[in-house]
Amino acid sequence: MHKAMRTTLLLTGLTLAASAFGAALPTAAPETVGMSSERLARIAPVIQSYIDRQLIAGAVTAVARNGQLVHWQTHGQMDVAAGKPMREDAIFRIASMTKPITSVALMMLWEEGGFQLRDPVAKFLPEFAEPMVSTTRDASGATGELVAVDRPIQVRDMLTHTAGLANNYIGNAEHYRSFMSQRAGLDLASYIKRLASLPLNYQPGTAWEYSAATDVVGRLVEVISGMSLDAFLKQRLFEPLGMPDSHFFMDDDKGGRLAAQYAPGEDNEIVLQDPGSNDSRWISGPKILYRGAGGMVSTAHDYLRFQQMVLNGGVLEGFACSRPRRSR
Repeated sequence: MHKAMRTTLLLTGLTLAASAFGAALPTAAPETVGMSSERLARIAPVIQSYIDRQLIAGAVTAVARNGQLVHWQTHGQMDVAAGKPMREDAIFRIASMTKPITSVALMMLWEEGGFQLRDPVAKFLPEFAEPMVSTTRDASGATGELVAVDRPIQVRDMLTHTAGLANNYIGNAEHYRSFMSQRAGLDLASYIKRLASLPLNYQPGTAWEYSAATDVVGRLVEVISGMSLDAFLKQRLFEPLGMPDSHFFMDDDKGGRLAAQYAPGEDNEIVLQDPGSNDSRWISGPKILYRGAGGMVSTAHDYLRFQQMVLNGGVLEGFACSRPRRSR
C-alpha cells in the first residue's frame, strides 16, 4: 500500500478478515491447520505499538490458512478526531489493491477467449498504435530523441508493468503528474487516451517499472466485454462472490463505516488526509473516473473472499470466475 494511504487496513499473513456482513470463511482453531496460537497472539501487541507511536490510527488484522480463518481482530480507531473505535465492517480506500481485482477481470475475459496475451494493445485501443520511446525518459518529449518501438505493446506487457509507460517517479515525473492530474470531466476512455499520448520510458518488454498500466487493463476490460469497468466488476465478480461493500466511490457513508484516511506527517506521525464522513471525496466527489489501478473501497471481509477465490484457482463456494471459452 502506498505510504500516503496510511489509513487503517493492515495485511497480515494471508490477509484480512471476515465480518458480520456477507458470508464469512469458516473458522478453525489455529493448531488444527498447522498454525500457532501463541505466535498469532503476537500480532496485537505489534499493531498496538504502531498505534501508540501514531504511525497508524487502527487496523483490522486476520490470518487464514487452508480456507479457514484462524485470527481476526480489530485494533485502535477508524477516526481519531471522532474517537470512533475500529469496526469489523469498516470500509477502507484500498488504493493499489484495486489492481489485482482489475487484472483478474481481464484474465477472466482471456479464459473466455476474448483475446490472446500477445495481442497488440492497439487491436483494442487504437491510441497505442504508434507509441514513441523517449531516449531521455522525458514524458513531455521536449528533450532527447523520440524513437519508434521495436515491437508493439502487447496485452501481457500491461498486465506485468513492462509496457514502458511513463510514470510519476522515474524520468520526467513532474510533467507526468501535471499532465495526468487534469482529470476534470475525464472518464476511463479519455484518461487512457491522455496516457497513451505520452512517450514511453523504454522499449516494451525490456524492463519493469510500476506504472498506470493497470488503468489500461481496466480499459481493456471495458472494450473487450462491452461493459463499463464498474459494471463488469459488480456483475461478474462482486455480486456473485459476495462482496457487497466493494466498489468505486460511495453513494453514502454506509452508516458511518468509512474509515478516515491518514498520511504520514512530521516524524511519520499520522495527519488526516480524507475524512470518514460525507465530506470525503469518495462520497461527495465527482463519480466519473473508474480507474483500474486504484480508487476502490472495500472491507476486510470482502477482500479476503476475493483472495481466497484466487488461491482456490478461481472458485469459491459455487462461484467460478470464467464462463466457457468462445471462439475468436
